[in-house]
Amino acid sequence: MYYDEYAKEILQHMASIQREQYQRLIVETTQGAVSVLQFIKNIEGEIIPGQISEKLGISTARVAVILNNLENKGLITRDIDTKDRRKIIVTLTQDGMDLVEEKQKDNIELLKGLLIQLGEDDTKELSRIMGKFAKIQLSEK
Repeated sequence: MYYDEYAKEILQHMASIQREQYQRLIVETTQGAVSVLQFIKNIEGEIIPGQISEKLGISTARVAVILNNLENKGLITRDIDTKDRRKIIVTLTQDGMDLVEEKQKDNIELLKGLLIQLGEDDTKELSRIMGKFAKIQLSEK
């Protein structure tokens, strides 16, 4: 089988997964407000909206909408940088931190259910391959 056939097959599998109950897990952890909250939580130090846009591959307009919604819900704060008044610093509130931790626990439980069905050997193999794939993607950027 050629690589283009493998690529088609993998995309079909991914589409099938997205049609199932696990779609929420995939969507929430890769795009939107939850991914922004998780990204902010994982950053060491200060973060500005432009960095969120750049690192997550989300348009600056979309980031602005997400941040407005998160701020309105009390999950983040945005403050003017005292050193450079042109910068806006984004910070998680305690409620934001709690929500990220809750979502992470929910996602782990959901994925754990899938992995149990997959079995230990296939889970190890899937993890190994995904780790290798992530390294390839990172090295190409």
